[in-house]
Amino acid sequence: MLNFSGNNEDRKKLSPAEKEDITIHMTGNSTTIIVIHMTTLLPHSVRCSEAVFFLAGHHQKRFKAFIAHCGMFNLESMYGATEELWFPNNDLGGPYWSDDTTAQRSYANSPHKFVKNWDTPILIFSGQGDFRIPYTESLQAFTAARLMGVPSRLVSFEDEAHQIFKPQNSLVWNREFFGWLDKYLKHTETDSAQS
Repeated sequence: MLNFSGNNEDRKKLSPAEKEDITIHMTGNSTTIIVIHMTTLLPHSVRCSEAVFFLAGHHQKRFKAFIAHCGMFNLESMYGATEELWFPNNDLGGPYWSDDTTAQRSYANSPHKFVKNWDTPILIFSGQGDFRIPYTESLQAFTAARLMGVPSRLVSFEDEAHQIFKPQNSLVWNREFFGWLDKYLKHTETDSAQS
């Protein structure tokens, strides 16, 4: 895993082109993004999952697959459903009805507003006990992907919250995660090698 938060040695291992590609997709100094063969964007934090949903509508065919875990999809509905308002007030600039410039910019760029551009397979994980980022955010993203005809899968754990802690659920999570990568990346690499 490459961690691009702050001054990290992993960033120095990339070519200039890879650094440029990563820089375009970073969402902040404290964000960790995992990129495999520059074809899949995988999240490692709430803001990264929001970035996955956002990039799904803006990536211009740069990625072959997306994986999101407990991300924010519709910032307005999330604001009204979260049990902890400190994060959206701090990260988004306040409520969606605020005249604050940061809030207006945040809500204007809510990932749900760009679904019409979704065209890349997306796997979405959710914990039904997650009250900070309610599982309905993942459900909305999944429903939108299906209505757009985008290959998608929702894996929702009824007995988990934001993180997956139970050993059996962790096995399921990992099987789904790596199965998705195999499905959408392995055949692509094989096809490219044969060309």
